[in-house]
Amino acid sequence: MNKKGVQVLIHILPWLVFFLSPFFFFPGQSTFLPIRRTMVNFILAILPGSIAGIAFYFNYYFAIPCFTRRRNTGRIA
Repeated sequence: MNKKGVQVLIHILPWLVFFLSPFFFFPGQSTFLPIRRTMVNFILAILPGSIAGIAFYFNYYFAIPCFTRRRNTGRIA
């Protein structure tokens, strides 16, 4: 795996741990997973943050390098 792939993996793993932490520390439940209605509420609660994180990493790794790459127009500046 190249250096950029390791960096992406290092960023994805903490996000994954952060978003799965309520499943491990969910208060008042005798089972590992919360009931279905609570799980839907949990998913709806983390959805905006997930979309913001995905948008940030998409911009950082793909959009910004694509738009800031110098193009050779053939002119002498």
